[in-house]
Amino acid sequence: MASVYLVFNRRNKLNKKKEAPIELCVTIKNTPNYIGLKQHIIPKLWDNKKKEVKANHPNWFEINTILESKVKLVNEYFINCDLKNITPNINEVKILLGKKATIKNNMFIAFCRNEVSRRNDISNLTIHHHLTKLDTIEEWAGGDFSFDKITLSFIEDFDLHLEKIRKVKKNTRAKYHALIKSYIRRAINKKIIKFDENPYNSYKIRKEESHRERLTSTELSAIEDVDISEFEHLEAIKDKFLFSCYTGLRFSDYQNIEISNFNFTNKGEVYLTFKMLKVETTINRMPIHKLFSGKAIPIIKKYASNLYSSGKLFPHHSEGYFNRSLKKIATEAKINKTITSHIGRHTFGSLLAEKTNDPMLIKTLMGHKKIETSMIYIKLSNKGIEDKLSQIKW
Repeated sequence: MASVYLVFNRRNKLNKKKEAPIELCVTIKNTPNYIGLKQHIIPKLWDNKKKEVKANHPNWFEINTILESKVKLVNEYFINCDLKNITPNINEVKILLGKKATIKNNMFIAFCRNEVSRRNDISNLTIHHHLTKLDTIEEWAGGDFSFDKITLSFIEDFDLHLEKIRKVKKNTRAKYHALIKSYIRRAINKKIIKFDENPYNSYKIRKEESHRERLTSTELSAIEDVDISEFEHLEAIKDKFLFSCYTGLRFSDYQNIEISNFNFTNKGEVYLTFKMLKVETTINRMPIHKLFSGKAIPIIKKYASNLYSSGKLFPHHSEGYFNRSLKKIATEAKINKTITSHIGRHTFGSLLAEKTNDPMLIKTLMGHKKIETSMIYIKLSNKGIEDKLSQIKW
């Protein structure tokens, strides 16, 4: 149903430098689509049998690595579509490859995908989440649809479908509505539809207070002490998770953190400065040595001596593999909780609340935009409440 492979000099035509382009041929439903990769070489340096650049090209390894990653990215997308039993979409392939999607006839899903392809304010993980939700909406609607189909009844029916058929919880349904609403707002700004045609003017997105799973101090100690020496591949997973517990960084942030983000002083102090990927917030000089008695510092030094690609501190893992590995670590540590990458951040926030009961400090260190978000951790901390009450002279 779908395939991808590299093609060279498809048009049998050379440019002024006597070079021809390397392209991806992405075939969906027997329809080939050719996508340029901005890579050009002279014909004698292309191995057509192996579909790769020959070793006598000065940049053969770098170019082949890029080409291989592009093919792998599309194949992983096809596998994901197959698992979800949905038909691949060429626009989504283009977006994954950094290309602009096409839009026609004011169709909503096409418009959204085009907007996603143009955005540089969200991470690749967020792009993936947006595309996945758009797939679900399109599947429910039986295909793409025009803006005039998005009425109050339309979104009420979709919400009912999510709740009754797909068994989606209220807060996750709210994320679907927030997505639709945000792209309708973009369409209004681009004068594709009028403000009074927005059905969310009459629809309230409802959420409920969510339960934020986190580790207790005892459980965190169990993770620190667990022996995984017979599972060498879990060592980096454990270190990255603990680093998140000690610093409050999100998965997307500690995946991309570099040694250049740290400032080491002669006094043994370590400060971390970085810009969060999910939100446009910069954390300035987070004092790593003051948090959790500086437990993150040995982890930093451990990986600083063997930096990974592009100066990244930690090795790269997909979030799915990371969470599956955490499940194994939790089992070995005899922790009866479903531990995911985000629990590290929640653990940091809740333990910080227990120790300080200071929402402004939590807000600063975790990069929250609103104090209300920081207050959630204060509410979670029963110990913080008890400590505060114990200081009152009744």
